[in-house]
Amino acid sequence: FSGLTDRQRDRHRKTIDPNAGVFTTGIRQLDDTTDGGVHLGELWVVFAYAKRCKSLWLVNQGFHATRVHRRPTLHVVLEGHGSQIAARYDACFSQELYTNVKKGEIDPQLFSAMHNEYAQLRGLLVIRTLNDWDVNVTHISAELDELKANGFVPEMLVVDYMDLLRSRTRTDSETQ
Repeated sequence: FSGLTDRQRDRHRKTIDPNAGVFTTGIRQLDDTTDGGVHLGELWVVFAYAKRCKSLWLVNQGFHATRVHRRPTLHVVLEGHGSQIAARYDACFSQELYTNVKKGEIDPQLFSAMHNEYAQLRGLLVIRTLNDWDVNVTHISAELDELKANGFVPEMLVVDYMDLLRSRTRTDSETQ
């Protein structure tokens, strides 16, 4: 009963903007299939063999949440380096080739435009790296609590690398 006012406000907001609470994926066919994209409160899990561009797709989702929807986004990297993910975001925002971004060879005009856009988007994207082998959901929850205590409340959470689901038994099987 206590949430009636909030629910009614949300309903009203959705009639004004039917896409409120939806993050488009940037892939028209996927957005059509999923009634617009990723909806607030949904959990999407992407499975694929190694080196099939899962991380790149996740960066694309964070990019759309930040640039297109102007929503606070937390991107948690559980394997690899946050600097690599940051370079992928820089490539998306600058529209420069990733290989050029990695070498620091961003066209000066693109860099200037990206720099100005970053000033407008400041505070909407946070990238965190948690590379310990024993990371689990409680570590991500603690990171969220710390960020929220500092005023950053993400509406999209991207978690890259789901070794969180690793079996507790020690075997040689990746399936296990």
